[in-house]
Amino acid sequence: MAQKDYYEILGVDRNASQDEIKKAYKKICLQNHPDRNPGNKEAEDKFKAAVEAYDVLSDPQKKQQYDTFGTVDGQFGMGGADSTMDEILRRFMQHGGFNLFGDDDEFMAGFRQQTVMRGTDAKVRVTLTLEEVYKRGSKTIKYNRLKPCKSCNGKGSKDGSTVGMCPHCHGTGYITQVQQFAFGFSRQTVQCPYCNGSGKKITNPCPKCKGSGLEMMEESLTFDIPAGVTDNVTMRIPRKGNYCERMEGQEGDLVIYFRIAENDRFKIIPKSPYDLVYIDETPVLDCITGCEKTIKHIDGKTYKYTFRQGIEDGSIINLTGKGLAKSNGLYGDLKIVVKYRMPKAITSEERKLIEKLRKTNNFS
Repeated sequence: MAQKDYYEILGVDRNASQDEIKKAYKKICLQNHPDRNPGNKEAEDKFKAAVEAYDVLSDPQKKQQYDTFGTVDGQFGMGGADSTMDEILRRFMQHGGFNLFGDDDEFMAGFRQQTVMRGTDAKVRVTLTLEEVYKRGSKTIKYNRLKPCKSCNGKGSKDGSTVGMCPHCHGTGYITQVQQFAFGFSRQTVQCPYCNGSGKKITNPCPKCKGSGLEMMEESLTFDIPAGVTDNVTMRIPRKGNYCERMEGQEGDLVIYFRIAENDRFKIIPKSPYDLVYIDETPVLDCITGCEKTIKHIDGKTYKYTFRQGIEDGSIINLTGKGLAKSNGLYGDLKIVVKYRMPKAITSEERKLIEKLRKTNNFS
């Protein structure tokens, strides 16, 4: 069987320097990596061939044997045509994997954007009174977040310096996951879950934090209550969440889940969360004759409104702009709902008056 021409596979001549060989290898891998060409058998074969070729030509001993005998049998071989893609990808990572491509490479910039190391988000539920929502202002809360371990100053190691290479990703921070489906395989390069993309392993971990460099601590935070807060609305405060393990990335965010406490006088309905609802229980005779009314609002101010003569039970009087603030700078309304208040009992005299009214045209 004819031997493979590794120089031809990489597109270089036999006198090419190691830099030229590496540059050609990088170009082919960049164009034909399985993650960039899912399901493309031709690209997969080119990627596989390039890794095999570079495995030989980048190693002085293998290269010398290949140049002399045209083959790398025995311990120097990669298995040739019998090599699986998993074996090829492992060898690719051993050659430096994505670190080979440098910081300026567009393809690898995409991987790094997806795997920026950061701490997890801290989450807290905060209950606000209706007065706090209406008036806004500031709010101070306490919550728990992961911060640098005091015992090891966030380094994760007992002596502060014992750090080795992650054996799962060989220090690259990436691993290739293979999933089998009914009609083939799917390969995806992801951040290494064993070292969280750092490429490092703590060989002598801190006994307190077990190598994470983190411990849970209570935190106090004061923030401005934003306009537009309603039940189940969330607010994200950047970098106030959990620290990254061993401080190898930026902090996560603090996510606040708001809940609005019930109020004795004013209600909020879910379908119109910026409107305030006030139930005005008024004697039925006042509703019949009409009357002037006042209401003391949450802000302490008093507002006037009118019950017209003969106003119906369940009618709504709208005070525009007296509701809660929206995020766009506008305000909801204060909706006053009319509710007849009937007398619990009537005297004989009152009954006689009612009987007289029944004989009139309006009450008959």
